[in-house]
Amino acid sequence: MSLDAAKLWFDEHPHEIPAVEANISEIVKLLDEEYQAHNLVKFAVRDPGLILAILKLINANRGPESGLDVVESPQSAISMLGHQVTQTLFREFQVAENTLSDPEQIFLFQQIINRSYHNEFQAELWGKEKGFKQLDKLLLPALLAYAGELLCCLYDYEKYKDYALAGSTEQHAQQIFGFQFPELTEVVCAHLNLPELIRMLQPHTENVSQLSNLLHFTSQLCQLCEHGWYNEKINNALEQFSEYFQIPLDKVISKTHEFSVIAARASFIPEAWQPGSRLILTKDSAWKPKPRPKATAATKPSTVNSTKAESAADKIKRLLSTPGSSQSSILSTCVQGLHKDIGMGTVALLLVSKDKKHLQNRMTIGVDDSSPFKQFSIAIEQAGILKMLLGKPSAVWINATTFEKYQKLIPDSFSKEIKTNNFCIMSLFVGVKPIAILYADQRSAITEVDERSFSQFKQLITLTSKALTLLVKKQQSK
Repeated sequence: MSLDAAKLWFDEHPHEIPAVEANISEIVKLLDEEYQAHNLVKFAVRDPGLILAILKLINANRGPESGLDVVESPQSAISMLGHQVTQTLFREFQVAENTLSDPEQIFLFQQIINRSYHNEFQAELWGKEKGFKQLDKLLLPALLAYAGELLCCLYDYEKYKDYALAGSTEQHAQQIFGFQFPELTEVVCAHLNLPELIRMLQPHTENVSQLSNLLHFTSQLCQLCEHGWYNEKINNALEQFSEYFQIPLDKVISKTHEFSVIAARASFIPEAWQPGSRLILTKDSAWKPKPRPKATAATKPSTVNSTKAESAADKIKRLLSTPGSSQSSILSTCVQGLHKDIGMGTVALLLVSKDKKHLQNRMTIGVDDSSPFKQFSIAIEQAGILKMLLGKPSAVWINATTFEKYQKLIPDSFSKEIKTNNFCIMSLFVGVKPIAILYADQRSAITEVDERSFSQFKQLITLTSKALTLLVKKQQSK
């Protein structure tokens, strides 16, 4: 039924996707210059709208009945169409920034294009990491993975805006449009005879190859990270990636973060918001992946099962001795450990902002995606007991017995969001510098916080503080 609804939508709406101004302007500059054909192709094949138009034009009279093979490569299509045809196409092609009047719609359109570009980088770089030989097969499907969503943003904007405001999940797309965007992408693929690999990304299709599964994972991760890097959904996706490809989870996390930063720096859309900018506590220097040491019988990498059985404390210690580990991976392990190892129902990382004026919730486990607590922010000067904890490394367990003592120190906005009087809070320091408050409670667990869980809570955060301090010293000594 969903696929039928997608086909009906496709039949009732236009199919053209305009180009991004920042891209088409570069092409126009090169049109009248000699010996620039290779650069024209380079710019053309990074724009989903141009790619679809080129393939549609070349395949107009191809297909099963014509006896002619469908052209799946944009580069081949440009060559076959010839200089005059492609020049005319480029010069007359519609530009999104000129045809869309609503600034918010332009921004959302650019974000999907930027996500497509991010996905292309993730797919290519992970393909290299895995040693795949035919990387060119990954690029086009990765760039066109969100074609259905682009069409909805362009031609059914009021509904798409409702989808974006509702939270931008697959469930919201299903409720508002009657189908999920990948299903509409599949309809686009069938209509334009696009590569089979793109069709393999669809939800109802069983992925049987490593290439198609890699694209499935990167497309999912690039969409999820737009809503934050430190939440349950993206953690689950990263764990599935780790399990399928038999790569240690900490490496999957660090490499995905690294590739996101590379994509952000290469993006050709200056107005786009980059997911890589949301990564916390990452050293701002050029990425220089260290050569992987050769595995021997004695140093064989851990299996996925052993990674799963590893405690958060042990994993933090291992990360500290692993080349290339980041502060964000240690923080993520701490938050995951408070939830999984200690059993805290809700865990939140409240990070000190760069200007040291606010505490902002940057990672949460155990609350609904729609919970306002995920976006909680408070001025440190108004943060009461949270501000006091930032004065020195310390922890407080507030419960029925101690609540009256601390009640006046708990900010009203904080109480309104957590809705409990039994919780733990502790400051996290790197050396002498306070960087965050860790919060935990048992709202979604069977038992409440007790002496044992509070003690474990303090121990894991203290270990995390020591690990982060040592990591910073290592980085500074390089």
